[in-house]
Amino acid sequence: MKSVVASIALIISVSFSAQAGQMWNVLELKVEAGEDDEIIAALDQYKATETGQTGQSTVHVHQYLFNGANPATHSIVALYPSRAEYEKIAIATSQNNDFPKAVKAMNKVAEQVSNRSNETVKGWGTVSNEDKVWTTIYLMAKDPMLFMQSMDKMLTSESSQAFPGQIWLSRTAYGNAGYSGTSNLVVSIGYESQTEMEKWNETLYATPAWAEFIKTNEDNSTVVNSELSMIVKTYDNDLSLEDFKK
Repeated sequence: MKSVVASIALIISVSFSAQAGQMWNVLELKVEAGEDDEIIAALDQYKATETGQTGQSTVHVHQYLFNGANPATHSIVALYPSRAEYEKIAIATSQNNDFPKAVKAMNKVAEQVSNRSNETVKGWGTVSNEDKVWTTIYLMAKDPMLFMQSMDKMLTSESSQAFPGQIWLSRTAYGNAGYSGTSNLVVSIGYESQTEMEKWNETLYATPAWAEFIKTNEDNSTVVNSELSMIVKTYDNDLSLEDFKK
């Protein structure tokens, strides 16, 4: 199957910096129906190699449940404590055939759709490895600082004290252009289940804090796309999601 070679996209600067250099990369794949296991098998084999165990990282394989016009069926999300750590791992993968072998195996059953690199700005809630259901919202904000401040006000209000999941605000550093449009911010929300997500949303949407947040950003931000996915496989290597700083 044809493999798409991703290009470097326009960098959109925002008015705040990432949290302690934390970053996460996303590789989206359009996997042939019924071939999901081949992707997992290729990653299993790679992560079992010495190269695959280099450095600190955690890799999550997501299966999309809903993602609009985006043709991808899965995504591989790799989290790193810094760009320096990512670079160390990238250099290690270039020195032998372990990683290219895994990519070759995946390309037999999947088409690479897109990739992007994001940097965390701030987090709220309880960071937990048990959160397997994720809502990802891509936004274009005129004033990213205003968006972050209003989000912080909402999530630290009395109305949000019972929030059961975790929320991360990230800036898109590279790969801003998506199928639905260009974005500069990403809101990622993790829950243990869709039931937990539904119960919390019903509570949040009825609060004054939510109404104020929406009003503040009515003219400030535009939702480019929203996606719902679930984690089907996790590979922790001296790092897990719970190690990320909020």
